[in-house]
Amino acid sequence: MRSFYNKPITNGLSDLSEAIENSMNDLLDSMCDINPLKGGNFQGWNFTEEDSGNVLTLDLPGIDKSTLIVEAQTNTIKVYAERKGKKIEKKFVWKYEIDEIKAVYADGVLTITFTKVEPRKVKIEGLDS
Repeated sequence: MRSFYNKPITNGLSDLSEAIENSMNDLLDSMCDINPLKGGNFQGWNFTEEDSGNVLTLDLPGIDKSTLIVEAQTNTIKVYAERKGKKIEKKFVWKYEIDEIKAVYADGVLTITFTKVEPRKVKIEGLDS
């Protein structure tokens, strides 16, 4: 951890703010599968784990539907949209790989349902069973 006492007050506060944000990111990374502080510029979202899969909902009222994009890659879901010419981006990162994914936008809410890749045992040849 860095010391902030030997720096000018403005630089020290900026460094302190950055250190607090980094510490919160580290704490959230260690506690949960997704980190709501990484990336993005909107707050209205919720994540639940259900028997049928994982459900991520995002409140996106008033967006230009033609700009709505959902990308999924390995362990990341990215959402892009525009509202009144202002770009909206959100990135969700999980500690596991994403398998099947489906997205539905209705009544200002984007609902993304997905499953995670389950670990599987690999048969090792040459070992006695």
